[in-house]
Amino acid sequence: MADRFPWTVLAAISRMKRGQNPNRATPVPEATGGEEAQPNGKAAMRQLQCVLTFAAAVVAATTFSIAAAQTNPFEPAAIVDEQIITRYDVSQRAKQLSIDGGGVEDAYREQALEALISETLLRNAALQAGYTVTNGDVEARLSDLARSQGVSPAEIIAFFESRGVDALTVGRWLENQLLQEAYILRLFRGRAQAAVQPADIERELHRYEREQLIELRLHQIMFGRLNQDGLQEVRRLRSRIIQAMDDGARFPDIGAQIAANSSGVSYLDLGWQPDQAFQDPRLIDLVASLRAGSVTPPIEFGRGGVSLFFVQDKRIRTPPGVEPFRFDISILSAESPPGASNDQVEALVDELEAARDSDIACDESVSLSAGVERRLERNLAVDEMSLQNRIAVLDLEVGQHSEISLSDQRSGGGGALVWLFALCSRNGGFESEEAREGAIENVRQRLFNAQLALLGNEHVRELRQRASIEIR
Repeated sequence: MADRFPWTVLAAISRMKRGQNPNRATPVPEATGGEEAQPNGKAAMRQLQCVLTFAAAVVAATTFSIAAAQTNPFEPAAIVDEQIITRYDVSQRAKQLSIDGGGVEDAYREQALEALISETLLRNAALQAGYTVTNGDVEARLSDLARSQGVSPAEIIAFFESRGVDALTVGRWLENQLLQEAYILRLFRGRAQAAVQPADIERELHRYEREQLIELRLHQIMFGRLNQDGLQEVRRLRSRIIQAMDDGARFPDIGAQIAANSSGVSYLDLGWQPDQAFQDPRLIDLVASLRAGSVTPPIEFGRGGVSLFFVQDKRIRTPPGVEPFRFDISILSAESPPGASNDQVEALVDELEAARDSDIACDESVSLSAGVERRLERNLAVDEMSLQNRIAVLDLEVGQHSEISLSDQRSGGGGALVWLFALCSRNGGFESEEAREGAIENVRQRLFNAQLALLGNEHVRELRQRASIEIR
């Protein structure tokens, strides 16, 4: 089976293009990239696919163990219909997989062998069906790939070679992809097209329009694990950094100087990162709530270490043809007195449900029952909401309400707060009807490729059942 061209590979190529070390381990946050990192989507999210691929082949029921140390790298690791897959082939593919997934080569040997077995079966089937690929075809695919990333074909090859993957392996990999694409497309084009239904397109179009990601231009100073005295010193250091920036100093210069003069401290320019790369919702809300030019308080982040983050800039990344949303929302809330009984809290919930069901949340002319408060928030952007509210609002249509939420502080001597919000209006979204039509075609192609992947996987399983496969 063909592998995905890993977007982490492209990020490393981008670093190499800027004169940085392509083998540098990418720092946390985990979602990495260069100046224009690709977003995760839904949490979406998460790899750049530059060439048509389909999902990884189903791993056979038997797990095969391959020894890490081999005396002869060109000994057979497997024989597939009399064709030999050498241990060198497995090593090369494992190196390639490790670039994308991180970790050491040995961790990917079984996955690499499974991929090469499936790839060999598909290659043989394509050749038997009369498909051929020339050197010119492979060079054209490599050039297209390089052009899409703003680098040269030589830079892509040089990057792979720097990670131990030779140019011949890259060329063979691209050749096999071209063969498989043509073969699978001819076999299953009609079935894949028929499987894409209008309801599926409409559902995915809804998701496409709501892929509104907050991205932050971040810098990080990492201090490692600290005791309370060390943590207090970092707080004082933050104050001095802010003062120096007020006087005209640049955070990158300050961070680099601190790292150069302090043992165990490092400074990193993280480039553009999606806020959800922080994973912890509390950190997402903290960092995303800061204005551009702000320095966070000390944050425990990444294996217990403490970091300061500098938010150089912020932006909302949307799909092509989609403008960032702005919302008017109405928040209805009610709070019980300290020590209220469960019946009293349930009565508050009933009052909010009545307000929600009567659709009066957004109508300021309608009075609410005693104890229920209404607060209207107008012209809110997604980067002005907490992660929880952002996800909820993006999923609502105008006039719809969220579920009722409860915050119960009665055990600590407080009251219980219940609330919901309603989406009163929304601006933004598709820039034009042409943009919407373009998105429909994008979604249709995405769904078509997904169906093609499923059908391709089924075909691989059938090929494996008929094949002679010997694991050495």
